[in-house]
Amino acid sequence: MRTKRWLFIAALAFSAALLGWGSSLALLKDDPNDLIPIGSTLFNSPVPTPKPTRSSRPTRLPTPRVIPTPRPGPFRDEQGDLIVQEDVGVTPHGHIMLARTKDKITQGPRYWGPDILAISPLTPTVFLPLVMKPEIYYPKVLVVAYINDSPGEERDPEVPVDPSVAVDVLTGQLIADLAQGSTWHGYAISGTPVLNFSVSISGVIKLNELPPYRSDGNFDYVAFYNRFNICSLVQSGLVDEVWVWGNANSHMWENVVNGPTWSMVNGPLPNCGRTVTTFGFNYFRHISQALEAYAHSIEYFMQRFVPAGYESCDFRTASKSFYSWATPSQCAGQWAVSDIYGFTARSWPENSNVGVCGWSHQPPNQTRVPDYTDPDSMYHYLLTNIVQSRCTDWQWGGSNTTSFDCYTYGCVLPPPGEDDYVYDLRSEEKYLIWWMQNLPSLGNNNKDRNGGLRPNWWTIKWK
Repeated sequence: MRTKRWLFIAALAFSAALLGWGSSLALLKDDPNDLIPIGSTLFNSPVPTPKPTRSSRPTRLPTPRVIPTPRPGPFRDEQGDLIVQEDVGVTPHGHIMLARTKDKITQGPRYWGPDILAISPLTPTVFLPLVMKPEIYYPKVLVVAYINDSPGEERDPEVPVDPSVAVDVLTGQLIADLAQGSTWHGYAISGTPVLNFSVSISGVIKLNELPPYRSDGNFDYVAFYNRFNICSLVQSGLVDEVWVWGNANSHMWENVVNGPTWSMVNGPLPNCGRTVTTFGFNYFRHISQALEAYAHSIEYFMQRFVPAGYESCDFRTASKSFYSWATPSQCAGQWAVSDIYGFTARSWPENSNVGVCGWSHQPPNQTRVPDYTDPDSMYHYLLTNIVQSRCTDWQWGGSNTTSFDCYTYGCVLPPPGEDDYVYDLRSEEKYLIWWMQNLPSLGNNNKDRNGGLRPNWWTIKWK
């Protein structure tokens, strides 16, 4: 009897093994040769829906499945190879695939993931996974605070006296401001935030010590990254961005960036294989200062890194640039920068006194040339002079304008005789949120130079 039972169990195990082996073969059989082209009657065939799994993460809104239009050949790919044909399709398992036919024989085969991406060396066709950029982000931020004495450094109004409390309050405020700022036209319509930050699983790390320093006295990013094993956290998907809170002793830059996409470093900074921004904030300063540093990171990106399109050209202005970086060579001819339509334009004679959206230090009604030796030329967010602006209906080549002054973004002027410092800080926060809300984002109707809808610019920054 016992022998029969063991024979029965062995038969079941053998059958299960065969079934598993057959399933594995079925998964591996998702060959690019089975690519179903767009337009085929099979393209709309149902794709098995994965079973839902429990997760402690917040519910994410589904990203629309958009099938891009193939680029017409010939063109050069990222490796400089000549592509003579490009097709887009879906495999029988529902994977979106990009098929490129090269002008030379591929050096294969290579395998990445469940789909065979480069087949026999005898064929010039290469199949690559088509990575669809999300429209809504749930980035996880590592937050570290170095809490120590900073003699003589004054605390801004409305900031908690205890730095340990201030770090928690300011972190929460910045997360909320970025969610509000990444909602396109959120001042006028109900929309969806693109940036939905959360603090990483470690919570806010508070250290009662001085930060690490390099031999030149500046913040040691290498030692900091090594101490918290940040690259491993980034590569495992547990951290997408880094915020460091400190004071004047920190000797940090407002933000530094390093990664395979682009970099902006000041001294050694580890490259984690993904583009990561590390911010340096001050827990003695008003939240507007942290938000300003974040807005600068957008400006730096749009000024220094030219993505696949020409958004950098449309962000700039011709006559009164606010950074000294040279205009990219791509911004010429049809893509020449413009004082009239450049996103950061203010009101000048060069654009018939019709501005656009301005930049972090200068709203559209600040008409002065930015001059760091002249404090009256920047950092004024209580200006009530009225100008015309294209910002809220920014269409390249469009003529619609609206009146703009600080009341547009909700400034509140101090009562007569009262110091305006705290009112200026509050108004700067409101202006920067308004400024971000006018960046082309999820659901925007901004038209580019060719009359097409602009992409979600946040996906460019987070690529």
